[in-house]
Amino acid sequence: MMHKLVFLPGASGSQQFWQPLMARLPASARKTVIAYPGFDGVEADASIQSLADLKTRVISQIEEDSILIAQSMGGVLAIAAALQQPNRLRALVLMATSGGLDLTPFQAKDWREIEPLQWAKLPQWFVEDQTYYHPEQLASIDLPVLLLWADQDELSPVAVGEFLARQLPNARLVIMPDADH
Repeated sequence: MMHKLVFLPGASGSQQFWQPLMARLPASARKTVIAYPGFDGVEADASIQSLADLKTRVISQIEEDSILIAQSMGGVLAIAAALQQPNRLRALVLMATSGGLDLTPFQAKDWREIEPLQWAKLPQWFVEDQTYYHPEQLASIDLPVLLLWADQDELSPVAVGEFLARQLPNARLVIMPDADH
């Protein structure tokens, strides 16, 4: 049986972000993009008023034997799934994410300060949320993790990927040259 590939968008919620990659996968691959209510034109849901609510919704949609492939903010949701429902997962692929870390020590640019008009379309609770995981929590994730980082990313610098690679016991970091977020 083939694992199900579950794609988690970044903060924009763009389901289209993953389409070029999904198009290159075999037609027989079991794949899906999880949409976030209130993001990227998806109707809002009054029951989702925090990132914790969104995590619960996303995790409820993940089936057994899934590989989560997450970009940016999607990585925070993927880490939550790995912490709360590791038995449903086979692996994680995290791209340019905070992984739920406080990025202040890494001198990362705050995503909310870049293109503020774009972020004005997001739910206010999301813009204000500050979800952080402790290194001990990350160390408890016993899944294979592929970390993909861009060497020119100002929102999630390579140092973040290096830190995650040290914290996640089964992680491998790949740095893509001349690329950004």
